[in-house]
Amino acid sequence: MKVTVELDFYDVQENGFETAIENAIIYKLTSDFEKRAEAFISDKINIMLQSAVEVTIENKMRNLLNEDVVITDKWGKKIFVGSPEDYIKKQMDEKLLSPVDNSGKKLSGCTSSGQTWLEWNIEKAIESTIKTLTSETRSSALKEYTKLCNDILEEIKMSSTHDALSKVMKDIVNQK
Repeated sequence: MKVTVELDFYDVQENGFETAIENAIIYKLTSDFEKRAEAFISDKINIMLQSAVEVTIENKMRNLLNEDVVITDKWGKKIFVGSPEDYIKKQMDEKLLSPVDNSGKKLSGCTSSGQTWLEWNIEKAIESTIKTLTSETRSSALKEYTKLCNDILEEIKMSSTHDALSKVMKDIVNQK
């Protein structure tokens, strides 16, 4: 082990050479030891704190869905007390099963509408799909019908041209 010490000239004059060297060596060894001990202890404490925080977060996350939550209105009146899972179910039920008008807007108060938002949304999706499919089918059928008519007309033209040429050829042959 190599130890480099610095002597204070004032300390040498005050306490003597041997005492000054002894004090400088003790200071150097203890300060190095303190730095290493501090770094070692700091690392150990950081590792322990990190594992404690990780365990705490893990336990909180596991218990999150099991703990009851309290939802209040703006005046502090309790609106809901229960698990987050139950709250999510309640909110989904309210949204999906609430009565709506023909434009999908939620109806308030008492209503005799028999259509929920979910039914309205499914009905709109089906109508949209039927409209798209009908349009595509109509367009496809029109293209096929047009092509078939054009093919038939072409065949008729070719046939009548062929018949007319045959008749003309027969007349020419008969005239000779």
